[in-house]
Order: sequence, then structure tokens, then C-alpha cells
Amino acid sequence: MSFALTLAPLTAFAAADDPEANLIMAEAAVSDTSIQTEASRSYSNLGPINLGAMGSDLGDAPTTCKWGGMSAYGAGIIANFPTIFGNPACPNGILHHKPMYWLGLNSSHESDSDTDPGSDGRSNIDMPANQPNRDGFDDGVLNPATQLSLALPECGTTTFRYMVTRTAGKKATLRFNAWFDLTRDGDWADSIKCKLPSGATQTVSERAVTNQAVVLPACPTGTCTTIITTPAFKTANLMTNANAKEIWMRASLTDIPVVAANKDGSGPLTGYNFGETEDYHLVATAFDGKTWTFVNSLGEEGEPQH
Repeated sequence: MSFALTLAPLTAFAAADDPEANLIMAEAAVSDTSIQTEASRSYSNLGPINLGAMGSDLGDAPTTCKWGGMSAYGAGIIANFPTIFGNPACPNGILHHKPMYWLGLNSSHESDSDTDPGSDGRSNIDMPANQPNRDGFDDGVLNPATQLSLALPECGTTTFRYMVTRTAGKKATLRFNAWFDLTRDGDWADSIKCKLPSGATQTVSERAVTNQAVVLPACPTGTCTTIITTPAFKTANLMTNANAKEIWMRASLTDIPVVAANKDGSGPLTGYNFGETEDYHLVATAFDGKTWTFVNSLGEEGEPQH
């Protein structure tokens, strides 16, 4: 079943302001080889995993494989987002094994993205019907306590807030990553250039937030929720793109850093121990000539309309 939670009072802070978070972020600035070694150690004792029984979580962005290509932005733009886990024919998606920490107030659980109805009664994506975005509990980024819209400058920098909920336990450190499909080509693998108001050119990666250290205070009982602000990140929205008024975003909370091999929003073959991944289809509601305002295409409640 999905979580319906009684929460401790919200605590708001920027994770980078925490001294331990700064230390951990500095330690993360090592080679991807050493981080990959850490990842391998993390999974060495997992053993066989019954995904459904452990309440695993996956994304719900459109993807290409099995029944053919799903659309990312309408006819002609085939989606290649990594959503399906463990199928060599598909870009490997992100899987989280245990629901001890998650984004937002609620989380649904499923053993795979495309066939298991999961705890919310529907699969995350329906590939034959070309219907993605069916997870009813993507509420970590866009909700009344964080923000109901995202401001993405045409070329500049921005931040956003997100919510993390945890079960009772001692202080914990996780990682947060976020991606935006700035080129509107159906993946999160690109970098583009844009011209700042000053006339200078900046290079912008579709991986907007990279391994932000999320230091969660100890939770004495029940569940506790914290609101966190991302570091400032670069944006470029390509006003001339025919699909500029919509964009796919991925937000992912993991227990270890995301390594370079997964910088496109894909996941490791072993999955992650903890966390949650949320995918958002955002639509523009305003553009003032410099900044776009995007909201959840599913509305404030984030409930699929299919």
C-alpha cells in the first residue's frame, strides 16, 4: 500500500550549509573510479532480492524498448529515458530496493516500471498505450510546501527546493541528483551552450544537480520530513525549440553517489539500496522574455489523468 504518514514538523535548510555536508561534498570530489569502488562495496552483501516484497521504486518517464518507442514530446521525438530496470534491450533505469528514505510525503512501490500495477494500482508506464507519468506519488519537488512551479531562466542559474521523508533512525547522509531534458530530444545525456544577458557564453549540462550531499537529522520516532534547497545550477531552455513549452525532469535520491557511467539519469545494474526517483512532465505557463515558469502537467496533486 502507499504511505499515509504522520510527520514531525518540517525542517528547512540548505544541505550545503551543514558542515558535515560540506565535508562529504568535498570527499565526493574524487575520481569516479573510487566512487565506483564504494558502490561495489555497498552491494556486496545484498544477496537475492524479492523486489515486490521489499517495496522497490522506479521512475515513470517514457522510454524505448520492448513494444517500441514511446513519445517524449509528440510525434517524431522518440523517448530514450532510462526507466525500465534490468532489461538489456532498454536503457537501464534506476531502482531503489528499500523505502527507508523517499522524496515528498508519499511513495508508491512496484517491482518494475511497465507491468507491475504496484501499490497505487497502476504500472508506472503503459508502453503499448504510449502513456508515461502514471506514478501517483511524485510529490518531492512540486508540492505546496516546496513550490508549485519551477523558474528556469532562458540562460542563467536557478535553484529549487525538494522534500525528503525518512523513517526513524540516526543521522543519515544521502545524495540528490536532478536532470532536465534541455534539448528536448528524449534523453538526459547532453550539454548545450547559451548566451547570458552579459553576452558571455555558458555551457549547460542536462545533469543539473550532481551528487548534492543530503544530511538528514536523526528521526526519533515515526517519520520525519526535511525541506532542502539545491545548489545553484545552470539552465538553458532553448526558446527556439519547437517543444520549448514542455520538458521532462528527473529527481533522484540515492544512498551513494551517482557515478559517471550513470550521468545520463540511468541506474547501476545492482540498483540502489535506498531512496526514490521521481519523473516530472513539466509544462510552461509563462515566459517573461528571460525566465520560463513550469508546472506539473498533472496539476498540483500530481495525479495521473489517464
